[in-house]
Amino acid sequence: MAGSIYISYGRPDIDSAKKVARVLEKKGFRTYRSYSEPSLGSDESDDIYRNLTDAPAVVMILGDGTYESMFIVREISHACMMGKPVIVASLNENYELEGPLAQLLSDHGSVRVELSAKGGDKALVQAVNDAVEGAGARERRATYRTPEKPYTGNEPYVFISYAHKDKDEVFDIISRLQQEGCRVWYDEGIDPGTEWDEYIAGHIADCGCVISFISGNYINSNNCKDEINFARDLDKPRMLVYLEKTSLPLGMSMRLGRLQAIHAYTYDDRADFFRKLNEAAILDPCR
Repeated sequence: MAGSIYISYGRPDIDSAKKVARVLEKKGFRTYRSYSEPSLGSDESDDIYRNLTDAPAVVMILGDGTYESMFIVREISHACMMGKPVIVASLNENYELEGPLAQLLSDHGSVRVELSAKGGDKALVQAVNDAVEGAGARERRATYRTPEKPYTGNEPYVFISYAHKDKDEVFDIISRLQQEGCRVWYDEGIDPGTEWDEYIAGHIADCGCVISFISGNYINSNNCKDEINFARDLDKPRMLVYLEKTSLPLGMSMRLGRLQAIHAYTYDDRADFFRKLNEAAILDPCR
């Protein structure tokens, strides 16, 4: 295991975070949890994010302190952006996620474990073990490129609509679009204090075109469906890239059936797919 399991928690839940750390450490996992909520850019903040970046998985304590700490939102946003598996360890089955954090974790496909239930500790260890093994397998398969930062200027750009669980493959495509001279904007994660709907809607309104990366994850994400529907309402040029063979729900099929689509999964030669994508006229204003 390359790094330590990162434990994200609010200060009121520190005792529970310590207990979770002990449970995992008894099973051979290394753990890391921060002792404070440092300001961004401080040495301690840099140390925290190094540990988060190296972590094979993240355990988020869901308890009284969850919504008292915007630092949790930063941590989980950063974890999801990097494709880290997230296990939500709930201290009580009555705790409910809400707001942008709930949307982010739902899109990301987090696993929830009820610590207060019988066998809760065992379920937590199993979830972490599964996450670490899965992360290791993805790491061994990964040959993807890392994209440059999203475009921030005033020229037309491509808005990337995707499910966070498809991040690796989508980021590879984004990187190649950037190398071909395309201006590209994509969601890196939640900026604390941002009105999420306004943030995304504003970038769709300002974009030159939208590419939606269709998969099972995509059609199961309400946020993704909101993005493509809003782009349609604004009459934005749109294109679909199918990452896998996917049957659209009837409503989506009716709305999206006439759009240009590229089925990436059908190309044996990846270079042929990128050539086909790069030839799409929809991209021309965004170069």
